[in-house]
Amino acid sequence: FKVAEAQDQKIENNEALSDLDEEFKDNHIDIIKRFYLVFESIHTYVMDLNHFIEEVNEGIYIHQTLETIFIDMEGKQLLCEALYLYGLMLLMVDTYFDGIIRERILVSYYRYTPQRRDTQSCIDEVCKLLRDTGCNISKKPNNYPEDYFKRIPINLTYIEYVIGRLRSDDVYGQISVYPLPKHRSVALANQASMLYICLYFSTNILHSQTAIMREVVDKYFPDNWVISLYMGYTVNLAEV
Repeated sequence: FKVAEAQDQKIENNEALSDLDEEFKDNHIDIIKRFYLVFESIHTYVMDLNHFIEEVNEGIYIHQTLETIFIDMEGKQLLCEALYLYGLMLLMVDTYFDGIIRERILVSYYRYTPQRRDTQSCIDEVCKLLRDTGCNISKKPNNYPEDYFKRIPINLTYIEYVIGRLRSDDVYGQISVYPLPKHRSVALANQASMLYICLYFSTNILHSQTAIMREVVDKYFPDNWVISLYMGYTVNLAEV
């Protein structure tokens, strides 16, 4: 984007490049739009989540605060799932779309498509969220995915509530179904996956609160280090 005009001028001055550019646009514009809408939807999702949390804190919803919502079983589940799903979407996008590919899709969309006014997510903000993280199969950058997850700030109190409930509560009431201690990790498997994702939003707990992390490991991962995050997408904690 810093040299966009120079690149466009280079293409315009070369007939072969102009023909290739036009052919690429005609053949691929539909799929480029579809991919961009996926990226834009992730940005819209987190902006809507932030807006909702802000409205709750401002008292827009009468007699409702974050605390009262987390006391309610369904409210607690929904707010925990909201943060988990956002983190999951970021990880899956970075896993299945290399950063350089994402950036090329975003640039192509920017060049070939008029800017829309029917969305709250401008392309600049989408690019900032989904630009290359530097993560690939051979290496991961330092503080990944923590820095990636911080690209759009989320209310810290909300994050603390989510992690606190996932740490201490039986969010989905599974312990009564699996009452034996040896089945505890099975009962809390889904909750463990959510906690794994949500902890990346709190670098303080992840890197500085050793006692809390010890408690999390002993409770949720005593005998299971390969966890399923979503529909076959798994993580081996020994390799993280």
